[in-house]
Amino acid sequence: MKKIVLLAIITYFLIAPVSYHPDTKLTLRYPELENNSIWDIYGYINSHKLNIPDFHYPPAHYWWLKIHYPISKSFGGNGFDKWLAEGSAQASFNPNVFRYNLASKFPLLVLGLLSGWLIYLIVKKVTNDENKGKLAAICWYFNPITLYSLVIMGQNDIVAIFLFLLGILFYEKWWLTALFWGLASGVKSYPIIWAIMFLLAYEKNVVKLIRKVTSVVLIYGLILLPWLGKSYFTKAVLNSGLSQRLFIPNIPIGFDKQILIVPLLLVIIGLNAWKKNTKGKMS
Repeated sequence: MKKIVLLAIITYFLIAPVSYHPDTKLTLRYPELENNSIWDIYGYINSHKLNIPDFHYPPAHYWWLKIHYPISKSFGGNGFDKWLAEGSAQASFNPNVFRYNLASKFPLLVLGLLSGWLIYLIVKKVTNDENKGKLAAICWYFNPITLYSLVIMGQNDIVAIFLFLLGILFYEKWWLTALFWGLASGVKSYPIIWAIMFLLAYEKNVVKLIRKVTSVVLIYGLILLPWLGKSYFTKAVLNSGLSQRLFIPNIPIGFDKQILIVPLLLVIIGLNAWKKNTKGKMS
């Protein structure tokens, strides 16, 4: 397993510096504002005229960026903040772009590497087979989706994935799982769907199922609570294009009515998982 992780480290740190995507740089602009002293990023953007778009992610995503930014800046050194403010095309031709690319992605790469280790531990624990755990880690580290989205693009989804995997690993201690899954949903809202699907597939007792789903939703709600009454938050996050993507694919059925494909598929998958779960034994 150590050799697998070492190979992943070498691969990631060879690819990350020479690949560039502006989204990684853009997200670090938000904590860079006012020297990382802002907590209500939504209100700040609403009250200032800035050359960056609204922050469209839930609050825990910004909390992560407040950790991510100083780590990346310490690796980027002088000129890193100036690079963050450069236009997308201009930034790609900066003489120090390789260093800045690696600096901006470094915390995400670490989480990606740790996520592979968590997958190894989870699969080994469930199957009692170390080789299956290693195979699962290899599939995570070197599949094209991970290499593209994490290493090349530097997407922040890895933060939610890492937290969700922690929740699976500590599933026997439900309060920890609820906390990790609630935080994951506070970074990117869709892990709350993962949590519901997971529980439908593995929790047989209806009362426990409802209690566990409620606890995850409650933590997610507590994260959003300070901003729920603010119109600028509702507009930037809850009503943004990012949050509405699930409801875009549809099948028109006439009379201005549509069948929403993704919600329908989620319901079908969830009910099917629950049906199979209640017939068999929990693994």
